[in-house]
Amino acid sequence: MLFKRRLLCLTIASFLCLVSCKYSFKGISIDDDADTYSVDIFKVNAAQAPALLGQIFQEQLIDKIRQETRLNIVDRDADYEIEGTINTYAVEPVAPTANTTALNRLNMSIGIDFTDNLDEEKSWKQNFSYFFDFDNETNLLDIQDTAIESINEQLLEDIFRKAFTNW
Repeated sequence: MLFKRRLLCLTIASFLCLVSCKYSFKGISIDDDADTYSVDIFKVNAAQAPALLGQIFQEQLIDKIRQETRLNIVDRDADYEIEGTINTYAVEPVAPTANTTALNRLNMSIGIDFTDNLDEEKSWKQNFSYFFDFDNETNLLDIQDTAIESINEQLLEDIFRKAFTNW
């Protein structure tokens, strides 16, 4: 009986300790006082980028944060604010052969301005980039949706990790 009481007290103490600490799950670390985030539509400064790419990226980032944190989306005055610009969206040849290139590469880079309104020292600005290789015989328009999805997936993960983990 004494053992069960001690175990119960230890369990309760452990729970209280966890509750009083920062929210952390799978490496995610969010300040206890943080409840909200906002993500502005990403500006598109890359001439060849699809017109809706900034809005698509914004929606995907909102969804990722919503699904993987306890934060609530708001339009303004958020605890965490994210703004971004798509700076590069360009195809360049890679893997040259004698007379041509075997592959083309779609490069995309995004500049992020992350503001932590609870702790300014945790605010940051950084560029993120990723790419998608495809056969030089393939028209970009034929694989563009797949390429953007692949690039965005990696960029979203990189931005999320930078913003919400202590790694």
